Amino acid sequence: MTTKIILIPVISLFLAMGNRATAQTSNSRQPLEREPQTAEDINKLAPEDTYALPWGQITETNILWKKRVWRELDINEAGNEAFQHKPDAPDFANMLIGAIGSGIIKAYDAEDRGRFSKEFSSAQFTELMTSGKNPANNFSPEKVIKYRFKEDWLFLEKEHKMVVRIVGIAPVIKVTNPDGTSSEQEVFWLYYPNIRNFLAQHPANTGDALRKMNWDELFESRNFKSKITKVSAYNGPWTKEKSSGSSGK
Repeated sequence: MTTKIILIPVISLFLAMGNRATAQTSNSRQPLEREPQTAEDINKLAPEDTYALPWGQITETNILWKKRVWRELDINEAGNEAFQHKPDAPDFANMLIGAIGSGIIKAYDAEDRGRFSKEFSSAQFTELMTSGKNPANNFSPEKVIKYRFKEDWLFLEKEHKMVVRIVGIAPVIKVTNPDGTSSEQEVFWLYYPNIRNFLAQHPANTGDALRKMNWDELFESRNFKSKITKVSAYNGPWTKEKSSGSSGK
């Protein structure tokens, strides 16, 4: 895996920054000469130019085994205050909706189950939010009750350590079914590696002045409470798990 895979392409990032700057000020900014590559580079950036610290490169030959892990985060659980809806501050869901609607980040159809093959256009996303068959099920940020994560757990042979990398994030709402019952439903999926730089430009409202961090730092430091709901061994030595029937996606 190379660094290019996990960073937003330079052109897309400049467009995103341009949109953000236009909404805030009429002064244009010159693009950076190059993307930062080290922690020292990143610490020198202005807040609006913040980049996520690039992941280290991992070669397939160095992976002893890997798992696809699915987890769920309940925003009302203690430790997840940053995700909760606050009337006096923007929350995570509102931040994502604004960025998707502006074309800064991309959303993918939830029916694709996190495979990121069916991208929403801005028009399709607006329609998703406003024209459901059951108006009560129309999406709004305040309806988000959970987030689902798709992760890869990699054990590196040379370093003898585990590396966990988030692949995707999906907000979850409660919907009313035709028979009157309720169920939980994923609204859309976001491809996490491609939104890391966007997340790094926005502070996470943890409610604790001593825990100042941006959203990328919050996710990378695992500063949230969640539970694992599914594990798929799709490349590893554990035959028992491999034969359990999990698809790995």
